[in-house]
Amino acid sequence: MAKWKAGAIGLSRGGGLANALATHPDVEITALCDLDQELLAAKGAELRVPDDVVRAVDFTIPGILAHEAAMAGGIWIDVPLF
Repeated sequence: MAKWKAGAIGLSRGGGLANALATHPDVEITALCDLDQELLAAKGAELRVPDDVVRAVDFTIPGILAHEAAMAGGIWIDVPLF
């Protein structure tokens, strides 16, 4: 079975979630995001997450657009391919 791919945005709060998910045998942490570069680097090294901006955008943009669509009453928003 393929692993679930997960990421965390905002590691001050999301770091605990990333830690918990990393212990699950069917989950792979594939993206982390934080404005604090030192915290991001430390958590990335701890969880062995590759530093891949393109992959992080692929995970982040759909979530942001889903939120935007929900806040606008459920309108359809196309997800761009980068």
